[in-house]
Amino acid sequence: RVLFRSGLGLGSSWVQGAENAKKPASGTGFNLFRKSAVKPVAAEKQEAVEWLHDPQEAFDQAEETGRPVLLVMGGKRCSWCRKLEKDTLAEAKVSELISGSFVPLHVNVEDHPDLAEVLAVESYPTTFVLTANGGVVSTTAGYLPAAKYRKTLQQSLAKLAKQESQVRQASGEVPLEKPSKKR
Repeated sequence: RVLFRSGLGLGSSWVQGAENAKKPASGTGFNLFRKSAVKPVAAEKQEAVEWLHDPQEAFDQAEETGRPVLLVMGGKRCSWCRKLEKDTLAEAKVSELISGSFVPLHVNVEDHPDLAEVLAVESYPTTFVLTANGGVVSTTAGYLPAAKYRKTLQQSLAKLAKQESQVRQASGEVPLEKPSKKR
């Protein structure tokens, strides 16, 4: 399914008021579920992911960079969300993959229940990989350990690359590949 920006209301309804939402201090790591800063595992050896909290900014950045949006939806009282934060998102290889391949966006469902309704979120945390125009590439509901989460993100990137290749071939930008001959 494809959810276009206008369908999600990214340019209007649910983004309004985002400027009034409480935003965590930058450089404190992924700390949306807590009041205190969260130090990533081995913080001195890795860069923390710089999570965006303004959906409009995230989708604008996705258009500029050509990267997909990684949307993590969670809640302040969600223990599995905190576990995802502490054990998975702070893991060095996961944070490196997120920082290098995605525009990271976190939305607190309590601040944006309408978005959760539009995306049909049934449990928390839920992770979405979205195209710059709001198309859903993949959805992962619930907590996953770091290795499995990283694999899921890599599969989403591969799926997106395949879709983009098919679009380029269909538009004539890239010639169709000839089948290889086995000898």
